[in-house]
Amino acid sequence: MSNLVKWGTYDAGAAKQEKEDLAKEGGGAFMKLAVGKNVVRILPPAPGRTTPFQVVHQHFVRLPTAPDPVVFVCPRMTVKQPCPVCAQADKLRATGNQADRDKAWELTPRRRVFCAVIDREAPELGPRVLAFGKQIHEELVSLRDDEDSGGDFTHPVNGYDIIIERKGSGKNDTEYKVRRAKNETPLSPDAAEMAEWAEALPDLAQFTRVKALTEILEMLGIDPDAVPERKPAATNKATRQRKAAQTDGGDDDLPY
Repeated sequence: MSNLVKWGTYDAGAAKQEKEDLAKEGGGAFMKLAVGKNVVRILPPAPGRTTPFQVVHQHFVRLPTAPDPVVFVCPRMTVKQPCPVCAQADKLRATGNQADRDKAWELTPRRRVFCAVIDREAPELGPRVLAFGKQIHEELVSLRDDEDSGGDFTHPVNGYDIIIERKGSGKNDTEYKVRRAKNETPLSPDAAEMAEWAEALPDLAQFTRVKALTEILEMLGIDPDAVPERKPAATNKATRQRKAAQTDGGDDDLPY
């Protein structure tokens, strides 16, 4: 099928690597998962990529002066640069006080995963971006890794839809269940539509952009000129592993 050249492949090796990474850790318009059943087709990765997922670590900092949280990619986790929020979390964690540790947990960056999907309830909208957290990501990786009852759900001809059921609507009562559709189906029965979706695939790399330190400070309401320059502190292997483990909290009920 000629349209296959327009898509990459969700490589089994990449899924295995993602699964190992998960174990180590312990553009387009957004689609919001509604309460109830959501049926989506996760689009294949762009040519040159081996996974449909773009994984980042984001901070969601709630300020008393704003109704919505301040959201940004963590510079420490992404490019090994100083992060003022991680630094504050480290200080709180070091006090040994339970309240401080709870606050540090709130400041810890969360895994956020982006992929391009077709909402089967509104396919006319074309490719949309779906964002989710640790739980959904792990279940999808497990599906891909299971060649007997799962396999490559992104394949444009022999893939299958994904059903995500959402219960609850708040931060503390939201639960998700992920399962595959019963039958394998083509991405679209219309070859022209399939080619159009391939051309409209959103650039997921946009979600990895790390803001400048001054921009982050301004978002947090801190005067950049009042903060002295600091060199990144050296960390040993044990410290890096501890910090990686601290990002393992998955909060799927986020702003998008």
